[in-house]
Amino acid sequence: MQQSAKILQRRRSSAIAVRSGWRGGAWLLVFLLGASLVPVPSAAQSKVFKVGTSPIAPALALFVANDKGFFKELGYTAAIKKMVGGAVTVPAVESGDINFGFVNITAIILAHERGFDIQYVAPGWVFNSEKPGALLLVRKDSPIQSVKDLEGKKIAVNTIGPSVITMGLRALARKRGADYAKFISLELPFPQMETSLKNGFVEAVVAPEPFVALPIGHGVARRLDDPYGAIAPRFLVATFVAKKSWMATHREEAQTFHRGLMKAIEYLNAHPDEMPQVLETNTGLKAELARRMVMPEIPPELRLAHLQVVIDLAAEFGYIKAPFPARGIIADFVPVK
Repeated sequence: MQQSAKILQRRRSSAIAVRSGWRGGAWLLVFLLGASLVPVPSAAQSKVFKVGTSPIAPALALFVANDKGFFKELGYTAAIKKMVGGAVTVPAVESGDINFGFVNITAIILAHERGFDIQYVAPGWVFNSEKPGALLLVRKDSPIQSVKDLEGKKIAVNTIGPSVITMGLRALARKRGADYAKFISLELPFPQMETSLKNGFVEAVVAPEPFVALPIGHGVARRLDDPYGAIAPRFLVATFVAKKSWMATHREEAQTFHRGLMKAIEYLNAHPDEMPQVLETNTGLKAELARRMVMPEIPPELRLAHLQVVIDLAAEFGYIKAPFPARGIIADFVPVK
């Protein structure tokens, strides 16, 4: 009996030891697993550029930088928010809703005039009159044959207020002897312009690519004239901006955004055949149609003359009180010529 009791006691002790050992191992396992399951912030995940732009061809460098991994190589990605135009994008940059915005150059000029600290941060679209990437269009069967014929007619623009489009339209009216005050401007997003033109809601539209190639390719529209060419043979049309005070505390992010876009610009200029597919992915424009459109000219450098000519015309048209040096609206880390 005593021997049996001793054996039973040893078994109980062994069972307790096993259970104790299991508990200790289990707690260790739970601790280790728990430690591995605790979310650890990822630097790569936290580094996101919030960028606002219309889905248009001139913003091509942004799409290339994101799609081809140039931002990723620098530890960032871009969260792209669709915007209607500079009148919406500049306030979004100013409020901090987005870090960077792609806007027409007059939006930067007007923001400067009104005391906003918006500045140019990277190269953008430079208009070239030899291959215009924005046009004044009318319906293919329209009786309108000249700019003067548009007096009293409805013209769609993406922003009614001062913009590079309305500036170009005004300059074109002056050049062609038409009365700009008699144009009836209606504000419409670029993607809605083709349908509005087709249905007769408007008699003309002013739009950049791909919203030139689309209605022409669909047999809806034809070219009437070149409003941007009335501003100057070459000038900066649209570019990326950020808030100066934000860049003062986020300089590394701003400079990295600039570097990523510079890599993208170098790539897109070296691989033009790939750009139609990039546009299809980011704008909805079919690659086949994109191959027939005028691709935006995006040089890797900024020339002050390409910006100053727009500032001077803005003053002439009364958009701003007086011209000012272009360098004042360019971030200090951006090289100029």
